[in-house]
Amino acid sequence: LGGNVSVTISNNGVDFEGADRVSFWYGPGARTLLAVPSIGPVHGGTAITVVGSGFRNGSTPLQCFFEETGVRARVLSTTAVVCTCPASSREGMAVLVVSEGRLLAGSVQAAASARFLYMHGAVISTIEPSTGSTVGGTTVEVVGSGFVAGITTGCTFGMQQADVHSVRVLTSSLMHVRTPAA
Repeated sequence: LGGNVSVTISNNGVDFEGADRVSFWYGPGARTLLAVPSIGPVHGGTAITVVGSGFRNGSTPLQCFFEETGVRARVLSTTAVVCTCPASSREGMAVLVVSEGRLLAGSVQAAASARFLYMHGAVISTIEPSTGSTVGGTTVEVVGSGFVAGITTGCTFGMQQADVHSVRVLTSSLMHVRTPAA
């Protein structure tokens, strides 16, 4: 059973009133499965697409909770919402839950959550070589800190983004990138 139902109230257990004023929606609760991207800086501000099920625009707006901090979610479909991660006081893993305006009980939260990793931003110290052809293809060694290997690791040269397959993170402080054409 599910759907929209009237909410009524009675002071004597017999006469119920208010059916035309207020309704309640029964349906599967929002279930959070995956956050894309799943890594962001501790200063916050990353737009995240949360994939799951049971998302809807209701009378109570959906929120994304990063641990105890809630931010408004924008519903894209019943399976996706977008929210902007808040700042965190520390690096580390945060539990991400989408809910209708309240933080869920611990056991429900654990079953309906994704993970989001807060990290300090990547820093570039040096690159070698520092010049190359306008046609691209120069392999550049990038030295710094905070590099994370993954499918979303990227590097730009001016306004040109290097092809995702040309970025190789070797360690948290060393990567090789093939330059794009200028």
